[in-house]
Amino acid sequence: MPGVALGMNRKERRRQAKAAKSTIAKPAATGQPSVSPPPTNETTSLMHTAVAHHRGGRLTEAAEVNRQTLTAQSDFADAQHLLGVIALQRGHLTDAERLIRQAIKLQPRDGEYWNNLSVALKKMERADEALNACRVGADVARLLD
Repeated sequence: MPGVALGMNRKERRRQAKAAKSTIAKPAATGQPSVSPPPTNETTSLMHTAVAHHRGGRLTEAAEVNRQTLTAQSDFADAQHLLGVIALQRGHLTDAERLIRQAIKLQPRDGEYWNNLSVALKKMERADEALNACRVGADVARLLD
């Protein structure tokens, strides 16, 4: 299983979080961690539209715009994540897990991604994995402080 191993102890989770932190490139200009190239103006605009639809409860429209975002830039972690959250809200748990894991692969230092993965896993009745995802997310957040 990619991302989170069952039965990891605190030391193993911290090692995984530290490894995730060390593999992320930091562009000199911004100092922000990034695995994929920064979003373009087009993808940023599309993402703002998708988020507005999502906040307005228009999940179909949000998902459609998100797919357009991913067509323009397939490695945009926020778009992968939001599409995963929409799948989670619709009860498409397998899709939600897959999409959120893809976002984590692109941006492993985002605690919100890990939290939503834990929610999806819990709904899939995979409590141990959900707890581990939650712990890894908390460990990643502590490393960023």
